Amino acid sequence: MPGGRKPSKDSKAIIVDGFRFYPTKQGYYAGSVGKKKIKRLHIYVWEKHNGVVPKGYHIHHKDGNKANNSIDNLQMINGYGHLSLHSSSQVAKERARKNMNEKARPKAIEWHKGTKGRVWHKEHWNSSILPSIETKVKKVCLMCGREYETPKMCALRSKFCSNNCKGAFRSRQKGGRSCAYHPYKEREQAESI
Repeated sequence: MPGGRKPSKDSKAIIVDGFRFYPTKQGYYAGSVGKKKIKRLHIYVWEKHNGVVPKGYHIHHKDGNKANNSIDNLQMINGYGHLSLHSSSQVAKERARKNMNEKARPKAIEWHKGTKGRVWHKEHWNSSILPSIETKVKKVCLMCGREYETPKMCALRSKFCSNNCKGAFRSRQKGGRSCAYHPYKEREQAESI
């Protein structure tokens, strides 16, 4: 094997400089080094050749193979760049999608259907959404100028007292004709007399 590593009698372990490194669930090799300190093999190999890895830096496998711990395959990069590199890969996206579909979504559905989920939603509705529907705000219609009431949650979007006013305003903006009967026409006629 490259880098002087030899397979041990236990075929899963790798021995480097007399230290045994075993495969982890994440696909790396880790083992006790020195004073019983657990260290990943790729970090051990890097530090053996280049010294201690500074805080905030990671050791990256260039070829993406966690079992290839040859010094030629390792590079030191800052932690943020390393995480960005792995999170943007197709493999990472697929892993995240699989986790979402197999673990997160089923748990979310289970919680939402359960008693705790229903209680939380009811409390949330009563404390935040319902008051904004029941509370009315007075506004002035952009088209006819009449005062009207709208639910508080719609106050920012609401600009017209009715769909007739909304339609007439749009027609006016486009330069088209408005409908035959509309309150603003009555007001214009009354003002011109």
